Amino acid sequence: CVVNSTNIVAVTVNAKPTVPTVSINGNTNFCQGGNVVLSIVNNPANTYQWMNKGNNISGATTNSYTATDSGTYFLNITNIDGCSSKTQEVIVNVAPSPLAPLISTNGSPSFCAGDSVILSASFNPVYTYQWKLNGGAIGTNNSTFIAKSSGNYSLEVSNASGCVVN
Repeated sequence: CVVNSTNIVAVTVNAKPTVPTVSINGNTNFCQGGNVVLSIVNNPANTYQWMNKGNNISGATTNSYTATDSGTYFLNITNIDGCSSKTQEVIVNVAPSPLAPLISTNGSPSFCAGDSVILSASFNPVYTYQWKLNGGAIGTNNSTFIAKSSGNYSLEVSNASGCVVN
């Protein structure tokens, strides 16, 4: 004896969105204050949500995102049928920048010919120092400098990550 159901159920299997490769515009390893642009080719039929470390990034709902923080980024793509795919992960590493140096003097920065003034900044053994006069490199790798010439002195400080501040 055979009994058929009283109804028929239509089942539809919808395709997931095609997963494009994320384009990376810039270096994924950079210093604090920098960024890298992650993007895919836009498909207006899809919706987008960028993620970092598995969490939604608030407001990051376009095909492009500018990353400024360390993390593991990917894009969740949803098509008109509600099916989702995610892109490959992109790891971004942001290195801390050194603290900007504050130059102090041991006397007046205005003096007579033949005299000098000592310029100094706080010393940190993990930093590299480059003194500049009117933008041109002068003394190196010392947190102090004896200024004997007129001009504008500045100090460039870098750390082991290669991050530089003036």
